[in-house]
Amino acid sequence: MKLSKGRVSRERHCQQRTFARKQGVRIVLLLTLLFISLAKGDFDPLSVVNPVVQKLPPPKIRPEFSTMTMPISTKSEKAASHVIQGIAQLNAPWDFEAYRHFCEAAKADPDCLMAYWGIAMALTGSNNEFFKERKNAIDRMLDLVDAGAGIAMEQGYAQAAGQLYANGTRAAGDTYLAISKKYPEDRQSRLLGLFLTRDGFDEFGNPGPGQKACWDGLFEMVKANPENVSVVAFWVASQSEAPLNPGILENDVLPFARKLARLHPDFAPFHLTAAHVEARCGHARLAINYCEQAIALYESYMTEQGVAKYDCTGWVRAKVYHAHLLATKGQYNESLPILKELAELEITEDRVFSRGAALIMWEGRTLGARLAMMRETKEDFDAGLKSLSSFEKEQWFPKKSLAIGYRDCLAFALGVRKALAAKDLEGARWLHAKFTEKGRAFDKTRKLASETSSFSEWIRAKGVIITLETELRGLIHMQEEGASKMAALNFLKAAVDRQGSALNLLPPPLPYPMELRIGNYYLSSAQPGEAAKALRKGFERTPNQISILRAYRSALLKLGKNDSAAKVAQQIESVKK
Repeated sequence: MKLSKGRVSRERHCQQRTFARKQGVRIVLLLTLLFISLAKGDFDPLSVVNPVVQKLPPPKIRPEFSTMTMPISTKSEKAASHVIQGIAQLNAPWDFEAYRHFCEAAKADPDCLMAYWGIAMALTGSNNEFFKERKNAIDRMLDLVDAGAGIAMEQGYAQAAGQLYANGTRAAGDTYLAISKKYPEDRQSRLLGLFLTRDGFDEFGNPGPGQKACWDGLFEMVKANPENVSVVAFWVASQSEAPLNPGILENDVLPFARKLARLHPDFAPFHLTAAHVEARCGHARLAINYCEQAIALYESYMTEQGVAKYDCTGWVRAKVYHAHLLATKGQYNESLPILKELAELEITEDRVFSRGAALIMWEGRTLGARLAMMRETKEDFDAGLKSLSSFEKEQWFPKKSLAIGYRDCLAFALGVRKALAAKDLEGARWLHAKFTEKGRAFDKTRKLASETSSFSEWIRAKGVIITLETELRGLIHMQEEGASKMAALNFLKAAVDRQGSALNLLPPPLPYPMELRIGNYYLSSAQPGEAAKALRKGFERTPNQISILRAYRSALLKLGKNDSAAKVAQQIESVKK
């Protein structure tokens, strides 16, 4: 579930709508019934169901996912069943399927408070494409609370959803935690509370106090509920976003990720999650297997349910991951058909604001260029440039998306690499200046990007741009002489600090660690000891990257550490399989 501080006009006023009631105050039953009766007469439940979803068949009920038991105030068993299923899909996470289930609940019982809470939670994110339906659901949720619908715990959930849109994730998380303290048996509120109060990592990759509290709390829940699908899924998701924690991933997370995929072999999100964790643990072949299974399951789902690629973001992520893994483990040619497929995915203007379209433009269409960055020949860079030109400007929707600015930055970056490969130092400097100019122009779009549904993609792209800016500057200095060449190391070290990591079920935005550049610098300067140190850190960051393993082995051989080099050679063969 992606969460942000997105707001809409009604949502901005959530803070002005109080949910708190003084102890003992109750609305007269007759007045309550009158309010609900009026709500029934004025409200059309289809107003919360986007036309895209209205055209689809009802989503499937998976009884094995109904592990989060909680009271649902409704006279309709069908509505209750879909609410529980929606909660399970939120936890999986599969937001689109969750939204479908909550819509079915609203249709089955227009007065079911938790149906509208669920829609509000499933459609979080700044300027979600289903903005109108989300607003209608939040309005309906607030009206039902004002009319006294639902039990106290459900009203608390509605209050937390209101806090999310009015005051942000921390306020919502605190509200959910307060509910969990009041109702200790309610696991769902504790899961959401821990998740929403996490606070990320510092510059060294260490978790903040909120992040650590989230991990500790979730791990306690996993130990107490090892068979609960939602609890386990939350634990795996919370850990798989952490930077550089291979020990915890291998020992405490990977077994659960594999368990979810094994126990639910036809559920695509669990295979994608397993692929992500396997990849971060350095198990390239297993990660690829999970990717292939996820792709097949998503494609089967889209065919059977009539769901478009715009509404199946997991499929796009699995495709991106698949190509990335093939290329980084040394099977670049095998990744080319996937890169071509992603680069040539057309987008219709009516769905340009969908989450799937955003991933296609920002991730799918640029992947070929980003993978080409780890190559060395002019032909490779030409191929990367060609992948960026599969469509004319109009298909990048410059009036509705900022992705074209990212595309242009990557094109200039590849131009720098191509010039360096041709030993054209002056050309490389000129193109780098143009790249920097484009990067500054891109940075000025931040405020606008924050108001779109693609802000997370914009942030990831910005990270790539600032990393490439310093990396390319370092590579240019490496081709110069004297003191200028020595300055290259400082730029490459700066690139290390700026590079991104594997997040949101996506691989690292660049397919090689910047430590590879530092290692090569030291190797070219006859400093194999320093090279080995840098390359070792790069290996920990991206254990499936064949290039860094080969460079690391070379450094160890130059140091005379033949036994260690032999172990790395075994790792290389393992990754290549």
